[in-house]
Amino acid sequence: MYVEMNKRFPCPCCGYLVFSREPGSCQPCPICLWQDDLAQLRFPLMPNVTNQVSLEKAQKNFIHVGAAEKKHTGMGRKPTDMDVREEDWRLLDLQKDNVEKPQRGINYADSYPIYDTTVLYYWRETYWRKLNS
Repeated sequence: MYVEMNKRFPCPCCGYLVFSREPGSCQPCPICLWQDDLAQLRFPLMPNVTNQVSLEKAQKNFIHVGAAEKKHTGMGRKPTDMDVREEDWRLLDLQKDNVEKPQRGINYADSYPIYDTTVLYYWRETYWRKLNS
């Protein structure tokens, strides 16, 4: 997989272009401290070991306390003028976004889009579960 040098990817929690690798890098966001977890991007209502709150809850926490998890309040950094949010990024909207909910007993390991994980960004036109409107 080829990745452009200096290309940045957004944090799905705060929307800032902070990651140097495609989704699933496990990098922490320096702003909100969300760990870039591919499973939680695919299943945004699911808490996990990596991030103990769901992406949906983390976004609400970021609005209220400036961190993905309340226990990290004050530990991330505030966005600067140099920080840019991805243009079309927005909060998760369960009325609009066709998010996937994991079901017990299903092995999802072989069903991830490994060649382009950016299709898991629910706010983009290329979202793999986007409903035609």
